[in-house]
Amino acid sequence: MKKILLIGLLSFSFLSFAQKKELRKAAKLLDQSFYAEALNALNQIESLIDGTDQKYQAQYYYLNGWALKEDSKSYESVASLKKAIEIANHKPRKCIIFQREKFKAELDDKIDISWSDALKEAKHTECEK
Repeated sequence: MKKILLIGLLSFSFLSFAQKKELRKAAKLLDQSFYAEALNALNQIESLIDGTDQKYQAQYYYLNGWALKEDSKSYESVASLKKAIEIANHKPRKCIIFQREKFKAELDDKIDISWSDALKEAKHTECEK
């Protein structure tokens, strides 16, 4: 019985470590602008991510949204980024969304502000010399 429990714990910790490693790998690929490769890395752990801590789930959906955005999959990107915000422990008070002509995101009045509205409300400030 102890062996089975030990094997179960080792398997769980190995899977958890592998997921963290893949998340780091995807983040590095995104930093280097290798978006398709980052999506492949994220797809490898997609089925396992729901069983991890909220922190890693939020990180997964954030990285996935970032990769999808750069891979021109805007609708999927917005859904993934919103899921990251929904899961995250620390939520932004507001999100400024730049609306593209070809793709108009559905804005949530509680949290989202369009870029054009943000510019209208911005106050002019002189630069320091």
